[in-house]
Amino acid sequence: MALVSPGASSEALAAAKRLLSGFNWTARSRLVMGEEAPLAGIPDLALRAERAPNAKGAEQLGYTRDYAQALATAKSAAVVPRAR
Repeated sequence: MALVSPGASSEALAAAKRLLSGFNWTARSRLVMGEEAPLAGIPDLALRAERAPNAKGAEQLGYTRDYAQALATAKSAAVVPRAR
């Protein structure tokens, strides 16, 4: 299981995915939600409800938003050393 930030760049998220590609793994990201808010003085532009600048990029790379499930799974996870 990999927990990532949807604030990371697409390149960093892709690198993490490549790094873990040899393992049976799932990927989750934490997405903080807020209220959508218009930006004063800028017509047709608002602060999005999702506060992560790269949430869509993370989803396109296969990371899901089920962070609560990821935390539950992580409680029983173990670190496995790399085979040589």
